Parts: sequence; C-alpha cells; structure tokens
Amino acid sequence: MPSEAASRRAFWIILLACGGLMLIGLLWAFFSAAPALSAIPQHTGGVSREACLACHARGFNGPMMPHRDWGRCAFCHGTR
Repeated sequence: MPSEAASRRAFWIILLACGGLMLIGLLWAFFSAAPALSAIPQHTGGVSREACLACHARGFNGPMMPHRDWGRCAFCHGTR
C-alpha cells in the first residue's frame, strides 16, 4: 500500500490533470462558439476593425455586437 504522502501526491497530480483538461476544453468551447462571418459582400476580403464597428457597435446596419471590442474580429469570427 502506498504511503500517505504518495497518495496525496497522486491525488494532486490527477486533480491538476483533470483541471488542465477542463481548462483546455472551456477555452476551445469559448473560441469555437463565435459565429463565422456571413457570406455577404461587406465581409469579403480583409475586413478592418473600424468597418466591423461601424456596422455592429450600435446595431444600426447589422446585428448588435454582444461583447466588447477586442481589437481583432477575425481572431474569433473566422470566415466561412
């Protein structure tokens, strides 16, 4: 039977491994949840940050952006 210290160490290793896997899964789910840009003419080519904010910041010309501006739209919202 392993000693108490070895059992405690194994417990923490297993707990940290499970926590790390959960963190990776949550990060993957967070970044894959953003919808891709729709296939309209305004989204073709390199869309600048200012162009995204002009339409989506207040929701006048497109759906309102439900989050803060993070600087790079294409990082989360890839093209189709």
